[in-house]
Amino acid sequence: MEALFLKLVNMSITASWLVLAILVVRLLFKKAPKWILCLLWGLVAFRLVCPFSIESGLSLIPDAELLSQESAYTSETGKQAHGEILDSEGNVIVQRHPATNGDILDSEGNVIVEIQEGIRVYPEEAQTHNWLHFLSRIWLVGFVAMLAYTAVSYYLLKQKVATAIPLKRGIKQCEYVDSPFVLGIIRPVIYLPFDMAEADCAYVIAHEKAHIRRRDHWWKPLGFLLLSVYWFNPVLWVAYILLCRDIEAACDEKVIQDMEKDERRAYSTALLNCSIHRRRIAACPLAFGETGVKARVKSVMNYKKPAFWVILIALIVSVIVAVCFLTNPKTKEEETSGYDLIEMVTSQDGYSIVSQERTKINLVIEKSKLPEDCYTLKGHTFEVMEVNPYQTFADNKLYLKHVGMDEVRPEYLRFTFAFQTDTLEKENLLLPYDVDLVGNGFVCNVEVNQEEVWDNQKTYKNAAYFDPVTNGEGFCVLVKKEVCEAAGHHIAFMLNDMNRLTYETRTAVSPVTISLENVRPTGATILFHQNKDLIDGKLLCDYSYFIQKKEKDDWTTLFSFTGPENQSYDIALLHHNGVDWKQQYGMLPVGSYRLGKVIPITSGENPEYETVYAEFSIDKVYTWFDDYSGSVDERSPKSDVVDLFGMDGASLSYQTAENAIHFVTSESSTPIISTDVWIRSIFLTDLTGDGISEVCATVQTTADLRVQVYDAAQKKLHELQNPENAYYTLTKKEDRLCVVLKDAVSNVLDYGQLSLHSEKGLEIRELDPEVLALTKQVICVDVDNRKHACVSLPDPLSTVLNLLRNLEQSVQPASPEQMVKAQTNTFDHVYFTVNYELGKKIVGFTEDFNLVWEYGSSEGYLVPNPEDFRAFADFVTDGVRNKETSGEPFATVDAPWDWCAGVNENAISTAEIYACLDVYSYGSTSGVSSTNGNLPADILRKLTGILNQLPQDAFSGGSLTQSDYRWFLQEQIEGTCAISVVDNVNQLAVAVRLYKGYVEMILTEDLDNVLERTHGYLKTPAAIWRIENTELRAFLESVRENPPVINYSVGAEYEWQDPVEFTKDGFTLKLRLIEDWVIEQVADSSSSGIRCRPEGITDGWIYFSFWPNGYSVEEEDRYYSEGQSRGFPSKTSYPSSVKSPEGLDTRNAVWSYRSYDTGIGDYVIINDGADNWFPQYQDQISDILTYMNISVESQK
Repeated sequence: MEALFLKLVNMSITASWLVLAILVVRLLFKKAPKWILCLLWGLVAFRLVCPFSIESGLSLIPDAELLSQESAYTSETGKQAHGEILDSEGNVIVQRHPATNGDILDSEGNVIVEIQEGIRVYPEEAQTHNWLHFLSRIWLVGFVAMLAYTAVSYYLLKQKVATAIPLKRGIKQCEYVDSPFVLGIIRPVIYLPFDMAEADCAYVIAHEKAHIRRRDHWWKPLGFLLLSVYWFNPVLWVAYILLCRDIEAACDEKVIQDMEKDERRAYSTALLNCSIHRRRIAACPLAFGETGVKARVKSVMNYKKPAFWVILIALIVSVIVAVCFLTNPKTKEEETSGYDLIEMVTSQDGYSIVSQERTKINLVIEKSKLPEDCYTLKGHTFEVMEVNPYQTFADNKLYLKHVGMDEVRPEYLRFTFAFQTDTLEKENLLLPYDVDLVGNGFVCNVEVNQEEVWDNQKTYKNAAYFDPVTNGEGFCVLVKKEVCEAAGHHIAFMLNDMNRLTYETRTAVSPVTISLENVRPTGATILFHQNKDLIDGKLLCDYSYFIQKKEKDDWTTLFSFTGPENQSYDIALLHHNGVDWKQQYGMLPVGSYRLGKVIPITSGENPEYETVYAEFSIDKVYTWFDDYSGSVDERSPKSDVVDLFGMDGASLSYQTAENAIHFVTSESSTPIISTDVWIRSIFLTDLTGDGISEVCATVQTTADLRVQVYDAAQKKLHELQNPENAYYTLTKKEDRLCVVLKDAVSNVLDYGQLSLHSEKGLEIRELDPEVLALTKQVICVDVDNRKHACVSLPDPLSTVLNLLRNLEQSVQPASPEQMVKAQTNTFDHVYFTVNYELGKKIVGFTEDFNLVWEYGSSEGYLVPNPEDFRAFADFVTDGVRNKETSGEPFATVDAPWDWCAGVNENAISTAEIYACLDVYSYGSTSGVSSTNGNLPADILRKLTGILNQLPQDAFSGGSLTQSDYRWFLQEQIEGTCAISVVDNVNQLAVAVRLYKGYVEMILTEDLDNVLERTHGYLKTPAAIWRIENTELRAFLESVRENPPVINYSVGAEYEWQDPVEFTKDGFTLKLRLIEDWVIEQVADSSSSGIRCRPEGITDGWIYFSFWPNGYSVEEEDRYYSEGQSRGFPSKTSYPSSVKSPEGLDTRNAVWSYRSYDTGIGDYVIINDGADNWFPQYQDQISDILTYMNISVESQK
């Protein structure tokens, strides 16, 4: 009752501020329409009814809660201060300790006042003079009295009009009433006195009907009901009186707005004739001459229609009043008892607070981890992180610090929890809120387990107690000792009010940074990067640099050098700056280095300077370019000319037009390595130990691949001899130049390390253990069964590796007959391609996984566990593509948080992924390394699980765009990763992407246009949102590093029949049909062949026919597309409508025939009466044609 009364008092006070504002408006806008004033009184009613209010910085209310339960519970002599009771002079009269659960103790610790849960601590006088309790009872009596007064008044009035006689519908006359009025809530009736002048009746009835149309017979009783609730506030009595007057005045205006002056005079006369003197306030009725008659007559006679600008200004002022007085002032954020810990986080370089939120946690401690001394006064102190309680907030670094008997109340054990804050590698901390010692923060129940199993728990209410005051180091929980002793297995603390603190790494940003490209032992290219947001004006610097070498953990300066010129230049002009230290220092040996430069970070006459660094390393092997490299940057020459390391005055030049490498000195340019095709890779490394690098190349010839090495010191070219049916290539791994032996189909056969001897020439040595380990390091596994899936995530990858290892240990050779049968039908083969660091191996399986062979080999083996391989292949190739969906719509395009909260895999029909791995350029050539395809269902489930947890405040932006949806997915910026889904349930296309370090989401309702792959331009606006969420960003980063992609082959979604073959006069047709298609072989005098159609179709066929004497047909209004297809001249007949002024569009056209001139007759595919169902099955027809094979004997 006390809490309700305090709430009503606070609501009435805030409403009083609004009433005062309306009084000011009434004085300033006397000419404003009275209906606007009635609207303002409606705001007061809303303020009194609504128990909550929006916080706003525009609020003019001084305080949202002037009286709190805490401030109400004070005495005339006592004040409360952090666990103590002080007198008016600040002297302690009663001490309190948290362990007393709020009880007041005397000097010897005896309880003198026992406080119930949820009640504050007060001196004894405060308990006996609880004026809040007294006032709440008085309010209740007044409220009941007001309701009783209303009920009695209504009853007496109904008795008075019981004898009324109907005059018209909804109008009655009564001899016991003095003035006209309206009575009734649901069915209001107008009551007129018998002695009313006939001239006044029309005006009175018009006025009362206006009341009914305006629903005043509702609003006035509602106002009186609110007055009954807030009867104690005199301001609201004034408000109710003015409301009654404004209601009557508004009705007067509505009736007289179109009257002439004479009619208004007559209306005023009616008012005077019906006026009565009523001194009491009532909820009803609405009487014609009841209130303010004199003022009303004056207003009626002086009435003029208000100007438009007056109405407009009055409405604007009303809106301002609503904004300023319907909202509460913003409350100050609660401080936490972990303030010192938060200070510790924010004060450390590199960390900043992102958010704080209230949460509940459950801490569980196994009783076996509590030694006997925990039950003593001395207690037991644990090492940091020695006892880390199980907790629902797993990322928190919370540990048990100390357990012991409480000094004040030994019947309690004090559990002290602390936080490890020496390293902050995680992104979350959990702190207690600085809550009062009562309220939600005080709630703490304890759960103990009395048996050795977790399903037999007993909860002890009020057996524990939360103490948040621990100097920011953590918090304490006090538990009754008997409860702890009763526990057999564990003790669980349920803390209902904790603060989850999220912080993020904050990296220092410099106005200028540098990085290096094309690093060589003799030089590099320096890239200058400017943060324009941190630069004011032009920054000037010179060309001076220095090089430091890393030795253990220290950096030692080796030398300083200058660039081409030593004068000041605008840094903005130094985006690429090539430097060469060969002349000033020579060639850097193998090691770790960094290039440093002192750069101004401010402009002006006296700029501030900062030293920036770029680290690099010099390897034993320098990659000039490598076409086999996983890095796109290494696939093209970094420059056309490089120094030949170790030989002064010599360099190498790559001549693209000649496909040759030239050895260049000041006197000559001599080709040393050349080919008639192209050079695949070039490495520089010292193989002989003479200090001069050899030029090592993989060379492509018309016959094969070869490894060639040029010894510049001896001016001699060496070449590795390829074994039969195999070849060598070079690759760099772990700073070693390795040789990889591959067979004709690129399977890796062996590895080795390249060496060069002056007498023996080139040799292949065994790999070092470090490099040998890389031959077993798997990057990813491709599974190809007409759905190409690249498996690169750890879980499925380890599964397939275990399967392959088990296969190697238990194999049984297959018979030659089994192999011939298995390899005859290549259409249904399944291939596992295992990509290692140094190469790959491919194994093929039959469709039923009963037989396996190494790709290219004629020998195979029986598979002992085919179901495991089949299950794995089904799992990794289960892509989200054209799946059936189910569910009810739950989101719209303008509320992505609703979509994220409700989305699951059942709503998604198609999901695709795109990852831009690299963007490269060399000279005028540029390109993009990317991968895209359908998303595996398992990855979609992980994504939707993350999206379901996104809060609404994680989203920002939502700007509309006409951008290309496909471009949003496939923007060619390195590091971009996007996942797009088609949500058939909500009819939305949604894409989420990682873009320049940010997570963005786009939503559009234009499904048809998005699914049209030829353009994808958004014809309707779409909203782009930015999402702040570390888990979602980490997920996108992981899939970008190893994109899980499924690329479906043509017709992968269908089951296929065994192939059929048709032969006629040297012509052969091989055809595969989809499972549900029926097939017939037909022949007549002119043609023969195969016709087919989907099962259940009864009209028309697709006829695959051979016409030895040629095919001809007469058609009108056609467009013929002619060209070459499958090695033969071809022609397709389309309707002429495919050609229009906008261009040619045959994508969805129904053709009548497609012919091929084979030289021995015409092969023709005829639409034989299939126009009705052709469009529905067009995709299937296209897939059947893809796998169609035709040949003639002359071309075999």
